[in-house]
Amino acid sequence: MAQQAPFDFQYFISEKNGFVVASLVGLLEGTSAERFDELTQDVLKANFSRLVINLRDVSAFSSDLIPHFAKLQKHAREKNAEIRICGLKPDIKERLNRAGILRPHEITENLQTALQSMVGNFKRAV
Repeated sequence: MAQQAPFDFQYFISEKNGFVVASLVGLLEGTSAERFDELTQDVLKANFSRLVINLRDVSAFSSDLIPHFAKLQKHAREKNAEIRICGLKPDIKERLNRAGILRPHEITENLQTALQSMVGNFKRAV
């Protein structure tokens, strides 16, 4: 892995039992597009039916990255995955809402509520 400056965009992926949690950290700027595409490819390699995108530690989200974020969502939906987006700061939520890529039922306050909502849906489906 290439060395990252302390405030560059980084991500961490956790996978277990059909769940994938992608936690994003740092500044999501136009220069992060290639790294964001790497995130998308890493997520899509996983076998999942539920995806949580945790933005709690994202300090800025450039409009330049919105198409990349939408592409991640699109690919997850093509896999018929249930999606939750959590940890949205108000300014980031507003920017993504204006872009029309947030679905109200997919937004949760934090990682815990995201996972709980998906576990609840899983139990109802069984």
